[in-house]
Amino acid sequence: DVPQALANLLDHPSCKFLRELSVGIVTSADNSYDEIARVIGERELPHLHTLILGDFHSEETELNWSNLGDISAIYPAVPNLRRLTLRSGSMTVGAIELPKLEALTVVSGGFDLASLTHICEADWPALTTLSLQLGRDEVFTRAHLQPIFDGAKFPKVTHLGLGNSTITDEICRGLAGSAIASRLVSLDLSQGTLGDDGARALAAGTYPKLAHLDVSS
Repeated sequence: DVPQALANLLDHPSCKFLRELSVGIVTSADNSYDEIARVIGERELPHLHTLILGDFHSEETELNWSNLGDISAIYPAVPNLRRLTLRSGSMTVGAIELPKLEALTVVSGGFDLASLTHICEADWPALTTLSLQLGRDEVFTRAHLQPIFDGAKFPKVTHLGLGNSTITDEICRGLAGSAIASRLVSLDLSQGTLGDDGARALAAGTYPKLAHLDVSS
């Protein structure tokens, strides 16, 4: 019983000082993290800096067979979180308030528009790394990603990942000449659908600080 084991762990006095927490597979079938979110959300973890949900590999269960559920209950419990990694076939991130977060990584085969919107609407004053695998289930457009390209909500982001996407060419068109492009040191468009048009659009942009580009399939 992983949720109960986690509850027992977090209730131990030593967890007052817990800085990193990684939760792997919960169940091999219908792998869900709803109860994990509830357990974490019912506690105060002011010193937690790193949280990973979905820390498992394919031999345990396939990514797309898991569902994080609604994890918004977690946020009030971890006000000083610096790094958040979410791995699941689907998830509901909800309204996010993590003002000290420096790195957000989403690995998903079925990221949804509502979750993307919540990320784009949140304030990220400290975020330097934003890495999203968009997946291929939802139909995204360049307009959905425009708040990221504009960069106003992401003033410190220097690493951007928009991978596993069916609209990589459109992403390249949005990035070219965008406000965030001038700040990027690293850009990850891997596992996408980059074609000649997207490559030309990307090359037409200006990236004065870019040191690393990943367009691998």
